[in-house]
Amino acid sequence: RPSLRLFDLHAAQLVERLELERAQISASVVDLELAPDRVTLHTTQGRVQARHAVLALGLGDQPHWPTWASAQRDHVE
Repeated sequence: RPSLRLFDLHAAQLVERLELERAQISASVVDLELAPDRVTLHTTQGRVQARHAVLALGLGDQPHWPTWASAQRDHVE
């Protein structure tokens, strides 16, 4: 397993190379809507639409599903 420092360096390089700073939003998701061609995330900073979304739910062996996300569990891969 790589060290946290190595992961952080790798992630920082990807953010810089792919210019991801422009796409970063500091907000919490409070709800989401699934459609065949998009996901609409309702956040504390407004709505965001995307083709895909990744939910970070906590430690791999101890996921924490927020109440609003529990209804979408069947759609998670």
